[in-house]
Amino acid sequence: MNASRAFTLRAQAQGNRGVVPVGRVMTPTLAMVAAADDKFAKFRPVPYHFVTVMVRHAAGDFRMRWQPREDQVGLDEEGRLVDTTVADDLVVRLAGTAGTITNYASIPKIERQPKGLSLAGIGLLASEMFGYSATQTLQICQALYETHKLASYPRTDCEYLPENQHAAAPAILEALRHNMPAIAPWIDGADASIMSRTWDNAKITAHHGIIPTAMRADLSHLNEWEMNLYQLIVRQYIAQFYQAYTYDENTVQASAVGEAFAARGKVVTEPGWKQLFQAPLEPDDDIQALPVLQEEDPIGMLEATRHDKQTTAPKRFTEGTLPPAMENIFRYVDDPEDRKTLKDGDGIGAPSTRGPIIEELKRRGFLTNRGKWLVSTDEGRAVLAMLPPEVKSPALTAHFQRQLREIEKGDRSIDQFVSDQVRFVDALIAQARADLPFVKHIACPDGQCPGHMRRIPRKDGTGHFWSCSAWRSSGCNASASDVDGKPDFTARKKLTSAAS
Repeated sequence: MNASRAFTLRAQAQGNRGVVPVGRVMTPTLAMVAAADDKFAKFRPVPYHFVTVMVRHAAGDFRMRWQPREDQVGLDEEGRLVDTTVADDLVVRLAGTAGTITNYASIPKIERQPKGLSLAGIGLLASEMFGYSATQTLQICQALYETHKLASYPRTDCEYLPENQHAAAPAILEALRHNMPAIAPWIDGADASIMSRTWDNAKITAHHGIIPTAMRADLSHLNEWEMNLYQLIVRQYIAQFYQAYTYDENTVQASAVGEAFAARGKVVTEPGWKQLFQAPLEPDDDIQALPVLQEEDPIGMLEATRHDKQTTAPKRFTEGTLPPAMENIFRYVDDPEDRKTLKDGDGIGAPSTRGPIIEELKRRGFLTNRGKWLVSTDEGRAVLAMLPPEVKSPALTAHFQRQLREIEKGDRSIDQFVSDQVRFVDALIAQARADLPFVKHIACPDGQCPGHMRRIPRKDGTGHFWSCSAWRSSGCNASASDVDGKPDFTARKKLTSAAS
């Protein structure tokens, strides 16, 4: 509160209007978005190449990627091949040569069932799939919980379920069969005896993950938005009763004409829970069907191809990715102790407040939507430029949390904590007052009015105008246009002369 008032006054002294809010959640959140925007703005794409060869083997043809040596010329600092001449030379030199398989391995892999849905988790899905904001997602989930009784309590940061709730699975699955006859094949394929990793008493926090209830209902009473999120909750729950997804990960290495090559392959052995998730996977040029190979097998290089790529820009935040980033903000902190504290404390903000905080930043004009991205505005970045590093860092929350835990353990007194905060606030106020420019007030043109003229940005962004500071206290409505940063009283003088 003190910092908000101090920096608001500082901004007003510099000719700006509006409140400068300072908060240990809101401010680091804005700073995190602005930092992502800065990385995006500074990004410059880097063109690079990679080379593949089509390999012939007695068991079948497949494609391999050339692997550069550590001392390979033509690489940048990230190990990318940026020299086109080197790439073209490889294409010519490799075609038609003979080689040998140097290593082949097939390793069984397993992907466990997805964990349950926290509010941040369903918010991310809702943003990616339907474009819903964090606040909209919370409102929809709250309606499914309170109004329709179809889902559990939504304001949770937990992805796990209590083990004693597993016994309710048959009743819930039958209710889902009644509510959504179209997914009867999903229910038929489920095995209610499976207890996935989601059931874990040790990882339950204040509230467990979001799941469907055993309520039987007519879903025609749900609107489109509610139906969309209900289906997400239902699918995530049913997936717990499918087998784990398993596959064999095959890797092969080869050599030819002094160069090294590698390839990866995958053979699904149990589709398991992924049967319920029909969205296509991210394409991966390296994954393919590989024949069974053995070391020392001979191969032939049929043809080589140069592929031209560019590095991609770092991603900015969306309505869906920002709340999880707030929850996992330890990943944006360098100090090991602060990282641990923030990780143990579930980040900044609570599940139910992260969405409203984002909405408040948007309402104040500090964040805005640009397509699907959530970006900082000029006003937001101007606020950050004014504030000291301490209040922009999530480490502030980590420091408070550690001190409060010391009080719990008896290692710190409450009086000591309060005195520390007083010193901290005093330091912030001093920074707000430091180096303030001397501002010569321009008197109000209305005779005896005690107010002075203030330069105010227009709401439509088309510039500024000047208004009397006493408009609220005395009702003075004196105003003037802005010309080169100064009030233009010419029009007012003309009106005064005409009236006399």
